[in-house]
Amino acid sequence: MGSLMKASAIVMAIPESTGDVLKRLITSCLCDVLFYDGEGRIVVTIDSADVQERLDKMRSIRAIPNVISVSMASDCVKDGRQ
Repeated sequence: MGSLMKASAIVMAIPESTGDVLKRLITSCLCDVLFYDGEGRIVVTIDSADVQERLDKMRSIRAIPNVISVSMASDCVKDGRQ
């Protein structure tokens, strides 16, 4: 088994559209939603097998209507070897 990459990111949405963006994120299977507030900030985690997959998921999140930006906040790599 290879490495598993886990990143946390801040998704900024238009505040009035936070609910719609949350629904799309939850149904997209791109990430897990951890926290959100009424000002459009949504904290998510993104699991991926490699950097390219993570970047693809971040681009897909950014393409969701009413998303202003996606910024990676932290990154962790877990080696799957035992």
